Amino acid sequence: MKQYVIDVRYYNVSIYVIMDEEKDTFLVPYLKKLLKGEKVSLSLILNWCENHGLKTKTKFHYRKDFPIKANAVNFLTYRHVIRNRRKQKKEKA
Repeated sequence: MKQYVIDVRYYNVSIYVIMDEEKDTFLVPYLKKLLKGEKVSLSLILNWCENHGLKTKTKFHYRKDFPIKANAVNFLTYRHVIRNRRKQKKEKA
C-alpha cells in the first residue's frame, strides 16, 4: 500500500501525518477544515489524527523570526503536550 506524508505546521512544530493513499484520502478535506477552525491546538490536531487511525510524528523547530521568549513558550507547550500523550498511552496499556 502506498503511503504519503502531509506536513502540518503549528507555530514551531511540524506534525507529519502519515496516510495510506487508498484508505485515508477522504480524510484530507476534513483535516484541512479542522486546521481552519477558530480554536486549533497541538493536542487537538494530534487527538484528531489518533482518533482517525493516522500515524503522526512531531518535530520542534527553533524559529529565528520568533522572539526567544515565544520560542521558549512554544517549546514548553510542545513538551507538555507530548509528555501528556505518552502518559495517557501508558495508562491505557
